Amino acid sequence: MPPPRFRVPRRHERLRVSLLVSAVCLAALCGAWVWHGLRVGDCADSAEAGVQVAVTRSTFASGTTLSPSGSGALPGPPPLAQAERDSVASSQDCCQHGSAGEQVLAADVAGLQAHLLTLLRKDPSSALQALHQLPEPLRGTLSLAVYEVLGAHPDHALRELSGLLSTGHAHASGASRLGSVIQASLLRQGAFVQAAQALGLVSGDTRAEWLAQLCSAWAAREPERGARLESWLREEGTDHAALRSLYLSWSGADPRGLLAHAATLPAGEDRALALAAGLHAWLLTDPSEASLTGLRSAISDTEFDQALHGYLVRADSLHRDTAQALALAREIADPSLRESALAAVLREWAASDRDAARAQVLGLQPCDERQRARLLASLEPPPSSDAN
Repeated sequence: MPPPRFRVPRRHERLRVSLLVSAVCLAALCGAWVWHGLRVGDCADSAEAGVQVAVTRSTFASGTTLSPSGSGALPGPPPLAQAERDSVASSQDCCQHGSAGEQVLAADVAGLQAHLLTLLRKDPSSALQALHQLPEPLRGTLSLAVYEVLGAHPDHALRELSGLLSTGHAHASGASRLGSVIQASLLRQGAFVQAAQALGLVSGDTRAEWLAQLCSAWAAREPERGARLESWLREEGTDHAALRSLYLSWSGADPRGLLAHAATLPAGEDRALALAAGLHAWLLTDPSEASLTGLRSAISDTEFDQALHGYLVRADSLHRDTAQALALAREIADPSLRESALAAVLREWAASDRDAARAQVLGLQPCDERQRARLLASLEPPPSSDAN
């Protein structure tokens, strides 16, 4: 009985022809390589890793933290292991110095990827069907490129994710990582309902991670949902890192709304996290004294001092207006926190103009001599590690 033929919908005749030609080329190349003893498996693995790195970088370019500006960036996947980096380097070397047959194979893979992505925009069902009929490792390589943009078709993405993480495929190589790529694509497209439904397909640490990413991305787009998303995280028993991520996204979109909500929370670490995130985002947009009036009346003096101190000593607040930062530091009532905040602002100033920072300390009022001496000492550069 002859093997089944590779089929694609008739209305995509060009793609069908291209795929058939590519399949023939691949078969011919594989036969030639086996005849000459080439390491086909190593080259295929290298090509797959090279495509995976390219897609991963474009998907998670924003890094592992959420910026206070409300960009809603998503945490990326874990860094590549050394073996994967070696495989990528081997793939790049293959493209630059490989044989003519290897270069033809790379061109065929790129052509197949372009055809699949074009078809995906017009007919997602046909594109996924064509992807499923590809042999491994080609299917795994091209799946990354397809899944990265599959979130533009949320219902298809959810069905693909369900099939990928079903009982029969749960332990397949890379299934969990590919599932994370689809989930991240859903979040980038704002398909939060489907991303929430996808949580039912996973459990344990994966569910907790996906839930934290979903809540952060959702709050960045729709900050009015922040309180409900916070309740959801609490019901799931997530850690403070998930709440911190939520507060950072929420504060970037609506810092005043977060501060109003934080004032209703009971005293504790969560309240402090929400206040710090909201105050930081608020002061980045409006650092004037008038903007602090409402906050002072909503929280205790101690909380106000701690939140303002936390903002002034944060490294990611550098390059703010120094005069405004010094004025804010003087608003702190607690003497030790006020001195710590002043020292942080003055050290920042001294990095660009030490003489001006010293002059500011010498003219600082009110300030006793012992405090002035400590502030002057804080402006000095740390001793060299090799000084004896």
